[in-house]
Amino acid sequence: MRRIFALTLSALTLLCALGGCKSPAQKEPLTAQARTQLYKTAIENARDSETNDYMGIITSADDEQASLIFLLLGLSEEDMTSYALSVSPVNVRAYAIAAVLPADDPEILVYVMLDDPNNARTDYSSILAAPVVGNIISEIAPYLGIATDGVDRSGTTVKVPNLTGKEWSNAQVQLNIKGLKHHLAESESDQTAALVTYQYPRAGAEVPYGTTVYLYTDTYEGSHTDVPDVTGKSADFARQMLSAAGLNCVVEGNTGGTVQAQSEEPGSSVQRGTIVTITCG
Repeated sequence: MRRIFALTLSALTLLCALGGCKSPAQKEPLTAQARTQLYKTAIENARDSETNDYMGIITSADDEQASLIFLLLGLSEEDMTSYALSVSPVNVRAYAIAAVLPADDPEILVYVMLDDPNNARTDYSSILAAPVVGNIISEIAPYLGIATDGVDRSGTTVKVPNLTGKEWSNAQVQLNIKGLKHHLAESESDQTAALVTYQYPRAGAEVPYGTTVYLYTDTYEGSHTDVPDVTGKSADFARQMLSAAGLNCVVEGNTGGTVQAQSEEPGSSVQRGTIVTITCG
């Protein structure tokens, strides 16, 4: 969490000097009260009068803002023998949202808090934190045998929305609504508000429900991967192999059999997110 600490180098120098140096004129150690006053003076001298007026300095637990400041810093008064603290709560930025699943008979509670997200362009938790909650639910619900809405959409197709030019957090929301998954390709940028520059499958493509759409924020071409040879493998194992390679999979034929054919040639290079149809028998 980013906070503005009005502790200056001069205050740190005082800590060092008071803790480890003795002067011939200072034989007796300073009391806690005297140290506190020195720390407070050092902070005040390092700032202008306007800052000192609107940003107080906490020197006692009796101060009305002390409990809040201690909470923000993760401290308690018992942790310190003397102190002078100046923190601006205005600079604390946190966004949180909670969700339960299923709504009519909750079994799962998901709570997400984003602590000062980088380069956030909005102050709405519904835009910043909600996509994370949705992604968590979409991943864990199937493992627990909980349907997200009770409707079986296997075998249905979905049109991929156009996500280029949108913040990738918003793009996740749109994909979740459509019943599609997402994968944010490794990016050199740490911006949570980075814009999507490329996607695959492309906008307008008709894909099976649950298909993973690969999103990019640093390239306009996407990336490629080699298609593994899954012939002779079980349908489940073939699906796992294709997923590990960054590919989507559609199974046709007898799902209890082994793969007899695959739509993409083994060893060929294709876009990540390409749908590979395997025929089992």
